[in-house]
Amino acid sequence: IRFHLQALADQCNVVSNDQLVRHVRVVDPLITLSWTSQGSMSATESARLFRFACAEQVILVGTLKVREHWVPFLLFPAGTRVRIVTGDYQAEIPAQWINCLIDFAFALGFQSLRFDHTHRDVRCRSACGAVAINFVGCQLGLSTEVTKYAAVWALHTEFRRVFNDALNESEFVSRPWIWASGQES
Repeated sequence: IRFHLQALADQCNVVSNDQLVRHVRVVDPLITLSWTSQGSMSATESARLFRFACAEQVILVGTLKVREHWVPFLLFPAGTRVRIVTGDYQAEIPAQWINCLIDFAFALGFQSLRFDHTHRDVRCRSACGAVAINFVGCQLGLSTEVTKYAAVWALHTEFRRVFNDALNESEFVSRPWIWASGQES
């Protein structure tokens, strides 16, 4: 998931006339997993890793793991206000996760927020990562929404192929920060 979210973010980071036109950063899924684990980094504590987001108007994207299921989120800044967008086949996400996103947004320095949850029609738990990545891509204006179950599986297969190709072509593979502090292997 992190690999594909970063690929989407990289597509949005455009330089024009020596100025960054649009900036998107990824909140690592390992960080969001810690938000509800006892003794781990809370949403408020992890906000310091992105303390620039409000001042620099950076869009943040990520996923939450809700009941063994990936749910995407995006934070779209607009001055001191932020719009939090989530999307899933479930009509709502648990209040615990909503509270984490709200705490995260306020800890980033935003003064007010709007929360939007999109209820999608395609119900797919086994390829939810592909649907989550697709949702983020759609929200960033980079792709169209998959609306058929067969299209979800085609997307899942393509994401897997792209990831495997990248691994096979890389001399070094970056490990998640939780493994040996993110050192290269």
